[in-house]
Amino acid sequence: MTPSARTRFAATLPLKAALVGLLLSAGAVQAQYQWRDANGQLIVSDQPPPASVKPSQIIKAVPMPAPAPAVPPASNAKTPQAKPAGPQSAADKDLAFRKRQQEKAEAEKSSAEKQAAAAQKAKYCEQLGERLQTLESGIRIQQVNKNGEAAAMEGGQREQATSEARRDYRTNCRS
Repeated sequence: MTPSARTRFAATLPLKAALVGLLLSAGAVQAQYQWRDANGQLIVSDQPPPASVKPSQIIKAVPMPAPAPAVPPASNAKTPQAKPAGPQSAADKDLAFRKRQQEKAEAEKSSAEKQAAAAQKAKYCEQLGERLQTLESGIRIQQVNKNGEAAAMEGGQREQATSEARRDYRTNCRS
């Protein structure tokens, strides 16, 4: 063997070893069931053992998923079509993943909207409480009249503004 051939062989050796290991492990990955038959032979398979095999002879088995709780169908809702009990395809898994992602995004959006609405309501209630406190304090309040001039708030106007502020506070800000 020439020195350059040895170098090429040595350079590709890790790749070849990895490929052989991958090929050998591919069968082991699919073997989900192990049991001993009546003769004591070890059986490795991707299919569950036959019903004639006793539970004490089963060495390894994929746990069966827990049965879904029975949900009575809604009277007006359409009955969902039953999915096959077999393994899901990659497309089904991808579709389920995308659905979960969409549901998560919608839940986050809804939560953010609720938080924004709660913050806006809290700010409104704080401003309304300050306005009510100012109206009830009896200090002189000026407002702009129709002519654009500053004018003091009269007694009747103050009472009306105070009763409106109280009503709005009771309606919107009391829990």
